[in-house]
Amino acid sequence: LKLWGGDTTRGSHWVVSLSVMGEAPAHVKLTRSDAQVGNIILATGHSGLAGLGCKLLTREKDTSLFPQALQQFKTPVAQLTAGQCLARLIPQASLMDTSDGLADALIKCAKASGTHFTVDGSKLIVSAELLLAEIHFEEVDTLDLLFYGGEDFHLVASVPKDAWLKHQEVLETVGFYEIGVVEASVNQAPYASVQWQDGFREGLYEEKSFQHFKAEASTL
Repeated sequence: LKLWGGDTTRGSHWVVSLSVMGEAPAHVKLTRSDAQVGNIILATGHSGLAGLGCKLLTREKDTSLFPQALQQFKTPVAQLTAGQCLARLIPQASLMDTSDGLADALIKCAKASGTHFTVDGSKLIVSAELLLAEIHFEEVDTLDLLFYGGEDFHLVASVPKDAWLKHQEVLETVGFYEIGVVEASVNQAPYASVQWQDGFREGLYEEKSFQHFKAEASTL
């Protein structure tokens, strides 16, 4: 049996995986490679909650204080409305889901488009449950979960600044918010980074995100 696709890499039980295919209008082009220097980076949702939910369940921690994290891990919701709204208003943009983590999406879009994605740390929306978990459990790192937790199924996009200003109110109603800007690439890692208020810039690295083929190879 040969398996194509990155959503199943190993396991001891049968897994049923469904794929849905469809068509998009010819003028809509939402790919990883369409980011342009000067674009505004957008995101949806609270990144890191699903990763926290997984950590709590696999390590048998007290889950009573973290209902949102458990719900986001157990029953993730695809951001179809947000994606469709973006496609309707700004059909030429870069777009990717964050199923393998926020950092993974930022890096892959930057690499595909030959740019550098810079996140403004002051604009990140951090869930209260992530902050609470860091207080309760020593091994929980809020920023690590936020960028590398995965399984959130939110969206990362980059759009022209004028388009964002024109459609900001509508896009915010479906969950998009501004987190950074696309800059010129230095053609080497890191392809994405976080700029903090104190001036420190922290690189984001692909190897810290979930790597499907690396996980598969480790089981051979």
